[in-house]
Parts: sequence; C-alpha cells; structure tokens
Amino acid sequence: MTNRWLLHNSFSIDISDAYDNRAVESMVAEKLDEAQAVDETVLNPRLREAKINLILSNAKDVGMRIANQGHNNFVDTILSGSKGDYFNLGQVKGLLGQQIINGSRIPKMVDNGTRTLIHFPRGRLSFRDECESRGFVMSSFYKGVSPREFFFHSMSGRQGVCDTAMTTFMSGYTMRKLVNLMADV
Repeated sequence: MTNRWLLHNSFSIDISDAYDNRAVESMVAEKLDEAQAVDETVLNPRLREAKINLILSNAKDVGMRIANQGHNNFVDTILSGSKGDYFNLGQVKGLLGQQIINGSRIPKMVDNGTRTLIHFPRGRLSFRDECESRGFVMSSFYKGVSPREFFFHSMSGRQGVCDTAMTTFMSGYTMRKLVNLMADV
C-alpha cells in the first residue's frame, strides 16, 4: 500500500530546495556590523570577546530561522522524522556560523598568538577578515566552504565527536559502577 501511494505522491529533494536565501547575506552583514560596534566600544577584552562570541553565535540561529522560512521537500523530510532537523537545513541554506572550540572562538595560536592559521596575513585585518580568521563561517553547504572555513568547521566537529564519545564513556562507566554496587544489595 505504501509503495502504491509513493508511486503517485513521491517527491525528491533537488537543488532548488537548497537554494540560498539572500536575506541571510544581509543578516550576516548586520551581525558583523553589530559585532564591530562592540569591538570598537567595549574596552574590557574578556567582556568584548564574550559579547562578540554571543553576537556571532546568534547569527547562526537567525540564519537558521531565515533559511527555514517557506516550504520545500527538505521540510517534509524533517517533519516526517525520516531525516535531518532544522539545524541541518540551516547549514545547507543559511550559514555554518561561528565555530566554537572549548566554549570560545578559535584562539590565535600561530606566530606568538597573533594569527589562527598561517594562511591569514600578519598584521591588522579588517573586522570581517578577523571574524573569519577566528572561525566565523559565512558560507553554507549550498554555496560551498573555502578550505579555511572547512578547517575551522572540522575543528569544532572533531571536538563535538570527542565530547560525545567521552560523555558516552562516562555514562557507561557510571552505569557499570552502579550495577556492581547494587549487585550486593
């Protein structure tokens, strides 16, 4: 019965479902302007970094909401529960956003703490380039990511996999200890 229904009501996901939204680009520009205003006005370096991190992290959430507007076959697969979620759709259509490592932006660890990668020039960068060098990925999977953006996205993805593995290990170990403890009761 399901096969017959799918024969007459089938769907597939095509490139038009992943087409990027121009509103995301204007939103990214607004968030970068907002972060630049914080960079120029807040004097305390820790507070400045925390506020910039918050603004750029929120850009991903706003981009996800903009990308999820409208209805397409991606949304059908999400709503049916078969594949993906709105976060994945936001990454395909919107942007990947700020990549977080250990709770903060990518640290400057090259050239005595002046650069994040050797691919960025020495000296003062424009604010947009500075954000990119600290892990803000303005591209989506639809547009394609640059090698630098891919590297930063891989860094945060690797940390996510390691965190998942460690929490799974710790919860399993805790469960084992509890079972052994309760065996004597």
